[in-house]
Amino acid sequence: MDNVSCVKFYIIGLFYQVETQNLSQQLLNWCGIIELDSMKKKLLLVFLMGFEFVIGFGFLWIYFQHKKTQSQVLGTTMVAKIDETKVIKNLDKELSHYWEYKPNEVVSDNPLWLKSPITYAINSDGLNDQKNYEIEKNAQNYRIITLGDSFTFGHFVNTAENWTEVLEKMFSTQSIEKCGLGKIEVLNLGMPGFDSEEIVRRYQRIGQKYNPDLVVWFESGSGFYRNNEVMQPLIEDCFNKNSSESADSESIYKIYGNCWTQASSYMSENYTENQLLQQLEVNINDLLSLVSQDKMAFIYNDEGQYYKESYINNWQNKYPQASFYFPTLKLDEEIAHLADGHPNQLGHKRIARAVFDFILANKLQCLNN
Repeated sequence: MDNVSCVKFYIIGLFYQVETQNLSQQLLNWCGIIELDSMKKKLLLVFLMGFEFVIGFGFLWIYFQHKKTQSQVLGTTMVAKIDETKVIKNLDKELSHYWEYKPNEVVSDNPLWLKSPITYAINSDGLNDQKNYEIEKNAQNYRIITLGDSFTFGHFVNTAENWTEVLEKMFSTQSIEKCGLGKIEVLNLGMPGFDSEEIVRRYQRIGQKYNPDLVVWFESGSGFYRNNEVMQPLIEDCFNKNSSESADSESIYKIYGNCWTQASSYMSENYTENQLLQQLEVNINDLLSLVSQDKMAFIYNDEGQYYKESYINNWQNKYPQASFYFPTLKLDEEIAHLADGHPNQLGHKRIARAVFDFILANKLQCLNN
């Protein structure tokens, strides 16, 4: 028993005059306290009770603030409405909802639940990257293309804080001359809300021309069951019915998120898992017709262990030269994600570290020498 607890129990006993001589003496021995007169005992008790009240109130305040933040973003987990003034649409005849960011844009995001506004620096090729990359790759450079949805794009973190930027910085501190390399480049082709077919199309439209040495597809976990050709018309219809021109940004985030949740429920109710997986396998086949297997790495969020048991093992047999990696990221920990479920700065650092370790162990072992 700690001293504060000892004192408290002893004084409570004296205050209510229910202590026995033996109990009183035992507590005195444990706590090493001395006899106090009646007024001092009562004052000490009041102090201790007041101290506990303040501490308890503090914890309650933190709890309700957390609940308030959660309610502000309810329904928006892993999805958010995009500022359409910053994008280009109607780029693909087959995928009517495929879009890209306009080149050389600075895009801002500032929902109330974020501590401060964030910006995405869109480069000359529409990538969320701090710099531009030459299409013609220097023969001494090692080039990595990253694919995925908003977890790769870096939704709700500044461009400099997303895992692709962190990864490139990590490599910049390595003695890459040991591998005969000039530099290691990491290009971010991630896009918010993209499904697997759009991710493959984005690589075909933009990534392939960069002639990468390695393509890393980071799967957030929700992208497997996303089909925007079905979901987006439902989302747009729902949003148009429930929003108004006078709606503020927070209302727009919530309405769009709720509409996305409804569309997601429609997918689960009207499409079996096997149907969705068959389409996903078609998309992976299309990607591996553009990228040789030995240059392809699929890296999964923590939920990947479930997918591994259900069907990824079959893919590993079908594509034996491709890499399938299941790191323990713990992005579900509160310290690693934002209120809406996206990784925060720490979450992005964890992803970058996992990809870095994978590449050192499997692709650039020379850096370990």
